[in-house]
Amino acid sequence: MTMISDPTDLTGTEAEQQPLLRDVRNDYQAEGEHDDSELASPPDEPLAFKIAAVMYYATAALIFPVGVSGYLIANSLVHLVHIKLGRRGIVILATLPHVLGGLLLSTKPTYPFLLTAYFVVGLGTGFSDSSFCTWAAIVRGSNRVSGLIHGSYAFGCVMGPIVVAALERVGLGWQYFYLVMLVVFSLEACALVLAFRHDDAATYHSKITQKQDLVDGGGGFAGCKKVIFVCGLFFFVNVGIETSLSGWLTSYMTRSRRTTPSVAALATSLFWAGMVLGRFCLGPLTRIARLRVVVVLLICALITLQLLFRLEAAPLALSLCLATGIGFSSGPLFPSAVLTMTAKLPDDVHVRAVALTCAIGQLGGAGAPFIIGVIAQRSGIERLFDVVLGLSIALLLIWLFFSRA
Repeated sequence: MTMISDPTDLTGTEAEQQPLLRDVRNDYQAEGEHDDSELASPPDEPLAFKIAAVMYYATAALIFPVGVSGYLIANSLVHLVHIKLGRRGIVILATLPHVLGGLLLSTKPTYPFLLTAYFVVGLGTGFSDSSFCTWAAIVRGSNRVSGLIHGSYAFGCVMGPIVVAALERVGLGWQYFYLVMLVVFSLEACALVLAFRHDDAATYHSKITQKQDLVDGGGGFAGCKKVIFVCGLFFFVNVGIETSLSGWLTSYMTRSRRTTPSVAALATSLFWAGMVLGRFCLGPLTRIARLRVVVVLLICALITLQLLFRLEAAPLALSLCLATGIGFSSGPLFPSAVLTMTAKLPDDVHVRAVALTCAIGQLGGAGAPFIIGVIAQRSGIERLFDVVLGLSIALLLIWLFFSRA
């Protein structure tokens, strides 16, 4: 494996960044495979429903807040770990919980222990998410790199349900999926530790422009609260939309559209396939128009496609195409907000700002699907797009305010 001495060097060539980018993309893909297997797995019900062995939406939806709670705890510590151990320490603390969580899940635990395992995996994801989002936003070709790593996560979300379906087709239980993930997580740990083995605390310190930040927590952070708060609000709504659609689209298709389970699962896979394509296209799109304009057009397309998707008279083939389009429109939004926020903030607050806003986003990712689960239990899963449409309109208004020069 090719190594460079400084993974955060903004002057490094794209060729030098490729090994690190490859390993970070593999990390995000592994996280995606795990995450989307929770509530978007064919052939007949989301995997979390099978594991929980209950048919009540609200009970199965506990997977969301439990996993996010681990993410939030790790996120609150990510800046301290950067200061003390550098990104190398982040890599170790990110990959170890993934391996432990995968090991526990592969033993076919009872539901309470399963929730514990999701909490542990959430810890690992919390350490890696904001750290690598920041890393991608400050390297050369940040638009392209951010699109690639976030696209890799979405690609993992496509592959997770496919692997689950393949295992079930040959008669293997859901715990075998986590044996696969245990291998993936172990490879992820080896690759990332090797790739970032030189990125210690001294490397991180050398990149901070305001040295006082290491002493008193940084006086510059307080002056950036408005930008961070608005970006956090954008993430809250955006992640809520993504998780709601990926988590409940299978149930919506089977219960509201009366499709077969395999077609319903295909709709979810096409949604994530659209996200893969959208995120990989972020770099080329921003070469055509300014990032602010691109995101406005994408959110408008997202709203329009949702309105068309709600038409029950629409042919099934058209609905599947619309699901892909919805994924494509929503895919680039998260990395675009990261890029916009880091461009507005000084270097010394990047990690804390991204950690805080990602944490806020995860609250939305846990809250929106849980609320939809409660609403679905009372009023039916048809209310899914009522909630998502309202969130999408709010997202457009927040972006118009946030992206102002």
